[in-house]
Amino acid sequence: MKRGSFFLMAAIFLCTILLFSGCGKSSGTLQAQGYTIDRTDSTISRDGITYHYQVIGDSVTITYPDQSTYQTMYQNGGSFSGWSEDYDPDNGVPGDVLTDLVWENAVPKRDMLHWVLPLLCWLLGGFILIFPKASWYVCYGWRFQNTEPSSAALIWERITGVILIIAGFICIFI
Repeated sequence: MKRGSFFLMAAIFLCTILLFSGCGKSSGTLQAQGYTIDRTDSTISRDGITYHYQVIGDSVTITYPDQSTYQTMYQNGGSFSGWSEDYDPDNGVPGDVLTDLVWENAVPKRDMLHWVLPLLCWLLGGFILIFPKASWYVCYGWRFQNTEPSSAALIWERITGVILIIAGFICIFI
């Protein structure tokens, strides 16, 4: 296997591993403020009462034992809430307490490192897409004198660039 092909395949393999390394549901049980939060089953328990929660993006929804719901959306450092018609704030733990508990303890936070892989994929993919000939020279052309890439090689370079850009977008949602 040629060195350029090896490095390209190694880079694609590494990106694939990094891409899917964050997949899956966070698991485990933790104790917070007297509540037991089970991240595997998406439940909160206290005093024998179990509440189910669901996190979608920046939104946390709590389902009470009587099937009433309370939902909070967190945006720009603030939040706003809503509830189902059958929700009774005096019946059990208030919804804002439970949603804040889930948001602070059970939802994984994204840090700056989360954006490194997508940014690298976008930069490398954009370079390859815009400058396929230069990319070909970086991988293969330096080994030969007076040679040009074929049109098929340039098309393959562009396809690789598009794949890396798409992988960068996928990384954001993982």
